[in-house]
Amino acid sequence: MTQRTKLPNGARGLALCTSLMMGTLVLGSDLLSVSQAHAEKRRTCAMNPVQQSICIYQTILADVARTYAQRGGGGISSIVQNTTTTFTVHIAQERRKDLLNYTVRIGPDGGVTILGKTESTQSY
Repeated sequence: MTQRTKLPNGARGLALCTSLMMGTLVLGSDLLSVSQAHAEKRRTCAMNPVQQSICIYQTILADVARTYAQRGGGGISSIVQNTTTTFTVHIAQERRKDLLNYTVRIGPDGGVTILGKTESTQSY
């Protein structure tokens, strides 16, 4: 038989917050890291257009994380698919937007390859 201890209101709130934080940590650990996302794309990218888009975005985001040197600003404001194989990442900066234009290829196995990348700036 277990005995329950009644907690004062403040302690109950603290216990609830602690439980929620631990749940968030557990859930957060299940989210894909960049390397896990890269490995995941090999398995699912050839399935359908939505999965292909997700794999392309993951590949592009991994490249941005690895190569984009500017810090600050407002972060990535959008990723736009211009054609079947070209995408533009918009990164908000103070009084400008950095544009990273990617050309990609999806192989028969669903693997995504970046064929080219150009950078430009759009001033406000």
